[in-house]
Amino acid sequence: MVKRLDKSGREPGSSKPAVLLQHGLLGSSACWIAQSPARALAFMLADRGYDVWLGNIRGTSYSHRHVNMSADESAFWDFSWDEMGRYDAPAMVDYILGATGQEGLYWVGHSMGTTMFWVMVNERPEYNGKVRLMQALAPVARKSHAKFLQAKLAPHADLLFRLVGGDGAFPPPSSPSAIDELCGPNPWENNVCREMYTGLQALVVGANWAHLDKTQLPFYMTHFPDFTSTRTLYHYAQECNSKLFTRFDYGTSGNQAHYGQDTPPAYAPEAVTCPVALFWSDSDVLVDPDDVAWLAKRLPNLVDNVRVALSDFTHVDFTFAVDADGLVYDRVIENLQRY
Repeated sequence: MVKRLDKSGREPGSSKPAVLLQHGLLGSSACWIAQSPARALAFMLADRGYDVWLGNIRGTSYSHRHVNMSADESAFWDFSWDEMGRYDAPAMVDYILGATGQEGLYWVGHSMGTTMFWVMVNERPEYNGKVRLMQALAPVARKSHAKFLQAKLAPHADLLFRLVGGDGAFPPPSSPSAIDELCGPNPWENNVCREMYTGLQALVVGANWAHLDKTQLPFYMTHFPDFTSTRTLYHYAQECNSKLFTRFDYGTSGNQAHYGQDTPPAYAPEAVTCPVALFWSDSDVLVDPDDVAWLAKRLPNLVDNVRVALSDFTHVDFTFAVDADGLVYDRVIENLQRY
């Protein structure tokens, strides 16, 4: 699902340059408006005259509709970022270009919003010509340096996937989270629950809460994490184990059935020929600088490679930090103006 930030009800077509903001894993379009209008990237772009579009990948709270399946069926959740890149990303690009009448757009992705882009142009190389500039915040391709929970859980990914019953939603919509169970309908009013939530986020994504606006905690707790599929998490775990950037691994027999070979085909960053800008940080526990360097060396049209100038800037800070505007977004906007 893709939606326009602007609610003016304009007729199709726009002379304003179109920008698609694509969220990451366990997020939704809400992450781009999590800050005040002066600091949130979506509002910053709209104020500067861009036609802003917010993407929502299948499975989020905004994308549970299907023409012949229900989100209650396991078949609905039979997808990973393979399908997001092969089907969802091109569909969003084409929808925006059709609505605006433009020949190209700008893509700004965070985390999984970058993974699906690499997949899209590998599977559909013609989409390089439809993107004026790809800006990747916390870019995820190869994941060869797992840390924290990734390092502990990834080796057991096969078992964990079977234990949760295979394809399904994560978090399970029918099973309230520990925070919901313990804190009631207004967890942000409970100091214990606030500490529990912030502690869990720090454990999972290495969040540094010194960079967050504490008054926005109700918004964070309401919108993050959002839903995804267990297969999406499983796919990332496979990457941590194999240290390769490949399509989903179904095992030898499954790979033969799906791909006609024993191993899943690899994705090649070399296929991304449109201009690309990378933004990364030293303290991102989900995106290791060595993996970013591997990606940067293989992108044939890398036009900017930005190491965030703050040593403790983390993965979620790219969308939630109060200082992301000065550290990241101003440079993003400068790059848009260049292209």
